[in-house]
Amino acid sequence: MTLSKQLLLIIAGTYLLAFCGTFALTLENTRSYVVAQFESHAQDAATALGLSLSSHTHDVLLMESMVDALLDRGHYMGVRLVGLGNVVILERTQPIRVFGVPAWFVALVKLRRHKDTRS
Repeated sequence: MTLSKQLLLIIAGTYLLAFCGTFALTLENTRSYVVAQFESHAQDAATALGLSLSSHTHDVLLMESMVDALLDRGHYMGVRLVGLGNVVILERTQPIRVFGVPAWFVALVKLRRHKDTRS
């Protein structure tokens, strides 16, 4: 193998390695950004729901309706309404549904779930 071919292979390998490293770093930064945005959106929704429910603490049917509306339109996996003393008043969950995204991409780019440390 000539010196020029060896140099060409070394340069191509270096570029490929740099590209893979940059791609992995960019993917991780994007994933972290998206998770932070989701957490912020979920916190805003929880605050709005809490303020809406604060004056209706004895009307369970109204609380269920508000939680169901949030779950249906908010693209959340689950909503848990917790009262004083960490007593779960209401909990709703739904399965994860992903439309228009290849399964291999969903498996490759996992978004971590927020762990509730209060309960």
